[in-house]
Formats: sequence, structure tokens, C-alpha cells
Amino acid sequence: MLVIVLAKVVGTAVVARLFTLTQPALMQLRWFAWAYAQGMRAKHAVLARARATWAWRMARVVQRQWKKRWHRF
Repeated sequence: MLVIVLAKVVGTAVVARLFTLTQPALMQLRWFAWAYAQGMRAKHAVLARARATWAWRMARVVQRQWKKRWHRF
């Protein structure tokens, strides 16, 4: 199980690095720039809705409390 998880993490890191390196060239393609903008717009809309939920706000409160406890420790 550890090997599978490690392979997934490493694979994701490699793809993220490749995208970072090739993003300027990809953005010169009109269809890719449009699709990327649409994807980012959708991502931000979903995150805004998630952040407005009670569960998200409570998780942030709990996170801040744990950080305070950790720093005091």
C-alpha cells in the first residue's frame, strides 16, 4: 500500500512540474488558454461555495484551535 501511495505522490509531483515548465507555451494555444480559464473559474466557484458552508467554517475554527495548542506546547 505504501508503494502505491508513494508512486501516486511522485507521479503527481512529476506531472505538476511538467505542467509548470510547459504552461507558458501551452497558454499560447488559444483553445488551451480558454479551457484553462474555464477550469480555474469553475474551481474558484466550487471553492467559494465550499468555504461558505458551516462544515468548512467549523473546520477552520478547529484548525486554529489546534495551531494555538501546538504553539503553546
